Amino acid sequence: AVIQPSDGPLHFKTYEQAIGDVVLKGDPLLRGTDLFGAIKTVTAPQNGVITALLPLRPEDPFKPNEPSGPVSLGPIPGATEDTPAMAQPHTIFKEFVKEPLDAVTKGDVIAHLGKDTGSEVIEVLSPATGVIKSFKEGLKPGVDIDEVCPDQEIAIIGKLDP
Repeated sequence: AVIQPSDGPLHFKTYEQAIGDVVLKGDPLLRGTDLFGAIKTVTAPQNGVITALLPLRPEDPFKPNEPSGPVSLGPIPGATEDTPAMAQPHTIFKEFVKEPLDAVTKGDVIAHLGKDTGSEVIEVLSPATGVIKSFKEGLKPGVDIDEVCPDQEIAIIGKLDP
């Protein structure tokens, strides 16, 4: 299901997303050219997760307004409520492994922490299946978790509405 950028068929150029990507309404899904060679962008009609992409080659024709269009969207997985991802106290933030709006399953690594700036890595795991709605502001490599996140809450995993 995609929003039609034109009434006629388009000729495929490139996908802008990959299978498993979370997209929000209006995000670009793919680009194609119309009969006059003008580049058109097909956008997501709703929030969702890309579940399938037709194996189109450059210049393959397609009709973006058909229900069985080149991109299939599914519901965004998620908990019924927002769930915080917690860091261990007395640790140093190293990096986020995922990005906001990435789909995650319970147990996926979303960030790395350490006890110091050395090589020890402590993984922060997603507490639920869903989408990373936000990360705590101010977290950057080398920052003491206790200073930026006194409650140890470094991310929110939840469900985005369709």
